[in-house]
Amino acid sequence: MRRLIALLIIILISEIGQSADLYDFDGEYDSLLSILPSSEGKERVDILCNLSDMLVQWDPEACTQWIEESWEISNELEYQAGLGRAYKNRGDFAYYNDDYIHAVENYSIAAEILSGTDEFRALGRVYSRIATIYLKIGNPDMAMEYVPLIREAYLKGGHLDEIAGLDNGIGYYHNYVSGNAKESKRIMKEAVAIAINEHLKSRFVGGYSISLGYSYSLNGQIDSAFMYYHRGLHAFNDSDLNDYVLKTEAMWKYGYMIGVHMENDSTLYYLKMAMRRADSINFIYGIYKSAGFIAQYYFKKNNFPNAIKYYKLAIENASWVNKHGNGFNNPGNDRVASSIWDIILRSMSPGLVRIEAKQSLATSCLHMSNIMVSRGVFN
Repeated sequence: MRRLIALLIIILISEIGQSADLYDFDGEYDSLLSILPSSEGKERVDILCNLSDMLVQWDPEACTQWIEESWEISNELEYQAGLGRAYKNRGDFAYYNDDYIHAVENYSIAAEILSGTDEFRALGRVYSRIATIYLKIGNPDMAMEYVPLIREAYLKGGHLDEIAGLDNGIGYYHNYVSGNAKESKRIMKEAVAIAINEHLKSRFVGGYSISLGYSYSLNGQIDSAFMYYHRGLHAFNDSDLNDYVLKTEAMWKYGYMIGVHMENDSTLYYLKMAMRRADSINFIYGIYKSAGFIAQYYFKKNNFPNAIKYYKLAIENASWVNKHGNGFNNPGNDRVASSIWDIILRSMSPGLVRIEAKQSLATSCLHMSNIMVSRGVFN
């Protein structure tokens, strides 16, 4: 299970550009819609594909007409780049509806077509999604075969932002699976360097810095871990909602790390701060994650009433996420990236979101049950 989770991180992190960062929804989306009626030929296909790319993960049904029209025009014009992207978007439609058989069918056709074009970002995303599906059905070895293909596609296209995300995920692989601490730190440093040198958004600079800090913490280099955590926390911009969410996650991870390595009360400060931030924006995923760590803190302190209180809160909110397949109880936030160094919730299908919630539910229920049985409490 640990290996599966680590591999999920690799592939999902490699999809980082698929989140709302690739597009300006307030500007580009409206602009594309405004010129669509007067567009023709290949230009129209490109616009339809871009619109589908932007919306398919948020509202697959709304993209159906765009996807099929782009497919029809591309066939008529023998426009291979457009046809490959249309098949990719067909695959995305199936993927976000948890229809993995049809997703793989369309992605496989898309990969064959796109490999003969210069649509390297789209090709890398296709490989990423196929690998993710293999992970979901329990075939991590097959999924790993796609990692070199993902990297090759992004390198050919010069998409360094995607390479940084993939490097970040591979660093996690070395932390959790291979145990190669030296390689983990090396490749995560490269991700941070790309984010800084390519002037990527602050959420990436902050997120990758924290990923590197986590790598150091797992390898017992606590001073370096704290340094990169502090750099990451200061890189985020709280006026941006995506950054606000990612900084919130960084806080509960930071608090947990302090508790593991230093055992002082600063851990509770950061965990409760993360919960307050999550609650302020109806970030249900963040609430249950923070609550679970707070419960662990109180358990270690033998404060069982508070431990039970927070485990119940974690269970309540994880149950909500499991039911709805979404990290937010707020439709206005459905395009916000929920995590950068764990998973990107909104780049996942609802089924994968529920897997994460189920894991937390199982853990919280088990811990709370053990506490209650040990104290002779059975209700």
